[in-house]
Parts: sequence; C-alpha cells; structure tokens
Amino acid sequence: ALTALCAPGENVREGFKRRLMETPGVVASMGEKPIGASLVLTARYPAVPDVISNALYDLRRNMTTAWGEVVEDGIALARHARQLSAGFYYRWVWPNNEPDTEWLYARADWHRELRHHLKRNIKGCDSPFLVGAAIARGDIESETYDAWCAVRDRYKPHPPVEAVWLSDFLIHDIVAWLKDCGSEGGIAWYEHTAVANRLRQFGVNVFGSGPQASVGILECKGGPIAASIAAHGTGKNLQDRWSRNLTITAPSGAMKWHQKLARTHRHGQKADEVTCDVYQHTQELREAFGAAVENSHYLKIMGGKQKLLIASRVDFR
Repeated sequence: ALTALCAPGENVREGFKRRLMETPGVVASMGEKPIGASLVLTARYPAVPDVISNALYDLRRNMTTAWGEVVEDGIALARHARQLSAGFYYRWVWPNNEPDTEWLYARADWHRELRHHLKRNIKGCDSPFLVGAAIARGDIESETYDAWCAVRDRYKPHPPVEAVWLSDFLIHDIVAWLKDCGSEGGIAWYEHTAVANRLRQFGVNVFGSGPQASVGILECKGGPIAASIAAHGTGKNLQDRWSRNLTITAPSGAMKWHQKLARTHRHGQKADEVTCDVYQHTQELREAFGAAVENSHYLKIMGGKQKLLIASRVDFR
C-alpha cells in the first residue's frame, strides 16, 4: 500500500517524504549548505579481555549484573553491557555498608515477575511502566507488585553508586588513540562519569559538565582531550581546533550522533577530512550504532542531511 505514495523512480521513503513535504501545514528543514570537509567514520575493535567477555556472557545469559542485580528488561541489559564494554560496572553503595535486603529482595522479585509479563506480549503492556499501571488497575494479577511499591521509594531511583573496574583495556586504547593524534589533538567523546574519572587518572585533559567545563572547552587551545557527550555534544563550535574524534560508547540516538559530529564537521573546519573512530568491540555497541543509522533514515524524511548517512563508513561489520 505504501508504494502508492511513490512517483516513478522513487522508493518508499522518498515517496513518503515528498508527500509529507507537500502536505499543507508541514514545515520541515531543507538542510544545511554543503560543508567542504568530508566525514569518515571508522570502526575500532580493541581486543576484549576474558574478564569482560565472561561478564557480558553471564549478563546476557542470566539477566543478572556482575554484582548480582536482577536486570528487568532489554534496556537495562544494554545499559549494563555498555558499562562492561568500557571495562567497568556500577554497583550500589549502602549506608554503613549494610545492604537493605528487604528492598533488594522486593526489587528482585518484582523484576523477575516483570520480565515474565513482558515476555507474554500482553497488548498495551510492552514496558515496565505499562505493566505496573495494568497491575495497579487490577487488569493483571501480581504477587510481588505491592511489596515492591511499599519499599521502592526508599531510594530514588536507587542507592548511590560507585564504579568497579574489571579492566583498563579500553582506557589504555583511548589514551593510545589520543597520543596518536599528536600535536593536532583529538576529542574522545565519553558517556560515563566513571570513564572520565579514570581518564583523568591517566593524565587526560577532561571536560565534563558544569559552567566551568563549558567555558574551559571553548577556551582550550586544542590538543588531546576527552569531552562529555551530554555536556558538550550540542551547541559548541569546536571546528577551529579539532577534526579528529573518538566515540567511546556509541549512542543509539540519531540526533545525538548528528549533533556530536556537528561540533567539528561544520562550516569553518579547515581540515579536508573530519574523522570519527567508533568502538564496536561488543554486540551492544554494534547494535547501538546500527540503531542510530536506521533512525537517521527516519529523521531524513523530515528534511536535512543526517551526518551518519553522508559519512563514509569504514570496517563496520
């Protein structure tokens, strides 16, 4: 039926885009003027040590983290896997080093039941929130929900965390990449505060969140740095000092990618080529990058050139 949208020579996406643009009241971006520098993305595959491979295998097989937390769904699994992909995991820090066993058991029981309901593919109950809402309305019977509700607000959303490092394999590779950039420098884009803190221990100039860091990265003269995607992945003009990038844990959001790449791939860039190396050494990082590329196709329908789609991609498997 979608082919009815298409004019001769158009594919489905092109036909839908044209019909959308022709619809009264629709306003879409027509994109930016071409940028002189090309954009090249290259996959990077550091060797993964056994301690990380084994932890990832156990996480996927048992739906349990390296320190025993029950994982409630695929989103949480991917979150923990991204931490392990960087060489560490977050664990909770309990007051006086005494775990709240009542809270832990109630949470674990609820998450086990929650996974059961999600696997049933109940209509209108395809997320933890919707399952909980259905139970609260009485549409689904539950043996654990009330007990979890009685204790869940003790910590919002969970106890404080600390990073436990299993391996510095990725930290060493990041530091080596920054060193290879030489005097020209490059930006290693990070997601986790634990990674930022570890890189500081290795002497890397890190720009995190906060007003001071925001001013600092704009005043930085160049060289090798690490920068927070959340804090500096939008709104910064960095093209006058850097053309090389490294993405440590690939985001799955197309707009995050577009904005982050646009910090250096933008008008005013003097280099002939802007590059971004992307770690792809685990299944979850590959899936996140693939999702971002697929999402870019949908955003392209609304007009504009998605940078993930105009970039040359090298060695992505």
